[in-house]
Amino acid sequence: MREIYMSHDPFVQTFPKRGSSTGNSILSDLEQSNVFRLPPQYDIEYKEPDTGETLREVLQQKLGHLSKGALEGLTNSLDAKGLSRIRPNLDKRTVKIMTETYRDINQIAFRVPQTNMISLQSLGGTPSATPIEASQTEFGEDFIRYIRSEY
Repeated sequence: MREIYMSHDPFVQTFPKRGSSTGNSILSDLEQSNVFRLPPQYDIEYKEPDTGETLREVLQQKLGHLSKGALEGLTNSLDAKGLSRIRPNLDKRTVKIMTETYRDINQIAFRVPQTNMISLQSLGGTPSATPIEASQTEFGEDFIRYIRSEY
């Protein structure tokens, strides 16, 4: 569960800002100010590469002390209890490419609150989640929150 819910997602690639600034010196001053920091904004794209590690390979590396059979058994157990959806994602290698972009001053003034949750619904075969994101369940997330609140 730690590798699915509480560790860094190895399928996420983050890149620094691209593009040019709007030329608005107020925005630049606000971004550099210690008093007011804007959260980064990202363009997000999912890709299914032909090469690279699958979720199965990543988990086997991270949990190297477990045999292949033990990993399969653990996966089956977590999925059966609704704590994860690992099995259908074991052979996926979808990467999430996050490229930081410049924020326009108008977006700051009229910003609509956004949720951190990305829809895991796939549209027309286009990947919409990394194997880690797709393996998470609402019940599993609630369980992790409960465990963390107890300690």
